[in-house]
Amino acid sequence: MELKEKMKSEITVQNETIPYRIIRSKRKTLSIEITLQGEALVRIPMGSKMEDVQRLVESKGSWIQKKRAEMLSKKQVEEKRYEDGITLYYLGDAIQLK
Repeated sequence: MELKEKMKSEITVQNETIPYRIIRSKRKTLSIEITLQGEALVRIPMGSKMEDVQRLVESKGSWIQKKRAEMLSKKQVEEKRYEDGITLYYLGDAIQLK
């Protein structure tokens, strides 16, 4: 079972405040993940110093901002609607819904 401790913080990049969540667990490396909801997760080893975490997040601020924007734009992709009259492609064949 993995022990996890969660904390929240934020960083400001180009006048945009980006919240991120810190997750401490039994691991050896630090990582940053951006979810489809645009949330930044920073996974760190149990013994990591907060100064090291802050330095990592600040150094990757532009990357976090860029990836967060990408994920949020993916979220805005409109869901397909299956209505009468639209054409769908199935195994290379065009099928019109009735």
